[in-house]
Amino acid sequence: MYEWLIFLVCAVIAYLLGSLNGGILVTQLLNNSDIRESGSGNAGFTNVKRVYGAKSAAIVCAVDVMKTIIACGVGGFVTAQFTSWSYEAGALLCGLFTQLGHIFPIYYGFKGGKGFICGMATVLMADPLILLIAFAVLTVFTLSTKFVSLGSLCATLSYAIMFVVFYNHDIAAYCLACGLALVVFIAHRENIKRLFAGTERKTYFFGKGKKEKEESK
Repeated sequence: MYEWLIFLVCAVIAYLLGSLNGGILVTQLLNNSDIRESGSGNAGFTNVKRVYGAKSAAIVCAVDVMKTIIACGVGGFVTAQFTSWSYEAGALLCGLFTQLGHIFPIYYGFKGGKGFICGMATVLMADPLILLIAFAVLTVFTLSTKFVSLGSLCATLSYAIMFVVFYNHDIAAYCLACGLALVVFIAHRENIKRLFAGTERKTYFFGKGKKEKEESK
């Protein structure tokens, strides 16, 4: 019984930490504005990059990565020490709830980002090798297509598959990894529709391309 109390406490703390949305915090502090009122209206890395540039987006990324690392590191340690779950399962549990807090932040009217960076940071804490492979997938698909959403979805699918394959002995770990991936796909449902419709916006990481300039006007 006490194990479930530990899981509950870890999940609640992770959710509250995840609700400290980097996109909203950074744009409020640096630009005195709410990123959700600009661009696509999403409080995530991609929208911040489009509206305020790469430097602001990098800070947003750092904030979201750090909050996830803290939640997963502490949660993984606690569950490994005081429950029957592995460190990986504990890290994934806390990462999932950090991700949910990021997407549905209690401090900001439950309207946040899409949770991809939190998902990747969670994978980093659970299994760095899987993160490296997923990051390679992200890089290849994003740079070749200029669609951040497509790269994010492909990377997410890749780490879910790898956890199922390499952690088939740890049902809690691979179920939580699949849950982590499922949340990302649900949060990107509008992007998926636009990808199929051919209306998804491209993002240029090495200077703005002509199309992105025109879309920003």
